[in-house]
Amino acid sequence: MKDIIFVTSNKGKIATAQSDLKNIRVLPYEAELIEPRSDDIREIAEQKVYQAYEIVKKTLYSFGFWFFYQGIKRFS
Repeated sequence: MKDIIFVTSNKGKIATAQSDLKNIRVLPYEAELIEPRSDDIREIAEQKVYQAYEIVKKTLYSFGFWFFYQGIKRFS
């Protein structure tokens, strides 16, 4: 079985990864990563990967899930 180190402070993400990745052992590493202030999701992901690498010193894979919301100007 392969291992991945999952750097996050979100216990829900860890539980989902452990449930969904059946043939991979998820090794949680709890850490609060700083969320950069930016509208550029690539920049945010890169900065968080750099932070995580400084913690674990191992090859990393980053995945994110971003919601985009376009507000409704008026309700009728």
